[in-house]
Amino acid sequence: MKYVAIILNIAFFVSIVHGKSIKKIEETCKCWEGYKAKGDGSECVGILVRPVMACNEPEPPPCKCTENATDIINESTGLWCRNYVKGVEIKRWRCENQDEWAKFFQRYPDYKV
Repeated sequence: MKYVAIILNIAFFVSIVHGKSIKKIEETCKCWEGYKAKGDGSECVGILVRPVMACNEPEPPPCKCTENATDIINESTGLWCRNYVKGVEIKRWRCENQDEWAKFFQRYPDYKV
């Protein structure tokens, strides 16, 4: 019975330490919505998506398109909403919140293609 109490105390202590380390990882590794910090806090892993990304990446504004776009592209000529049908681009137009993107690129110039 004495050994059971010791084992339970050790398990309780480990759970407290583990809980604190998870909280510390979440504080130092900030992830976008839909991502969570990997167990060791080295990167963010997607919850419903496959890609991983580095911790603390700045999140860009969404590209706003009043028409239904099937694709959004960031290329050297700018940010574009696009409609594709059977693999062919039918229409392309600029994201309608260019001012937000200009501010983002001014703050994070490395993100501009």
